[in-house]
Amino acid sequence: MPKPLDNNILKQSILPFRQALQGGVSKRLTWKSGRFSTKAYARCNTNNGLFIRNNTTDKGKPKIALIVDCSGSMSGRPIYYAAHLCYILNVLHRSNNIDAKIFCSGSANGSFKVPLPVPDEMWQYLQAEHGTEYLSQTFKAHRQEIVDCDLVACYTDADISDKDLKPSLWRSHGQSCVGLYCGYRGQAEVMRRYFDHSIARTDVRNLFLDYLRLVKRLMGGQ
Repeated sequence: MPKPLDNNILKQSILPFRQALQGGVSKRLTWKSGRFSTKAYARCNTNNGLFIRNNTTDKGKPKIALIVDCSGSMSGRPIYYAAHLCYILNVLHRSNNIDAKIFCSGSANGSFKVPLPVPDEMWQYLQAEHGTEYLSQTFKAHRQEIVDCDLVACYTDADISDKDLKPSLWRSHGQSCVGLYCGYRGQAEVMRRYFDHSIARTDVRNLFLDYLRLVKRLMGGQ
């Protein structure tokens, strides 16, 4: 039987994510100019989180993409905590706070997009199969959807053999990606080979909070 997700972690993490990702026009950093879009920033109310959200319609929902490394090296504790982040995004997607897109990479079929929302209990069955990561291939296969997102993150242990995966891959499409991992903190140095930003923490709650702090700094300067 799969191990149930930790309800304490989920309860403590969902609200900070909901508050940070309130919806609306993003203050997205563009790699072309190297600075924030002045027009987008001027439309934002900095007292209202990272995004402006006028109502609960689909218009203005922040688009969040998460790529999950499901290769063999992610089995056990890594994929278990990755499932918690998937759960959180799934909840916020269902409640119309965000437009979440979750892509699983490294499966027997290469990669696939999860059709959200799914029943919450499904995430405890997330598995890391034997095989390679297919992370750059996943990005290329779903490039249009990922590039169109306000935020992109990749949950991986950085045990990666993917010569095409590097910061320039994301930047060449005007996008930025944050590497996330719950485990040895020194793994963040390894992840910098592949992502513009990387966070590794031994406690998943700290990982999530530090990720939201980074998002605030990148997206809103708050």
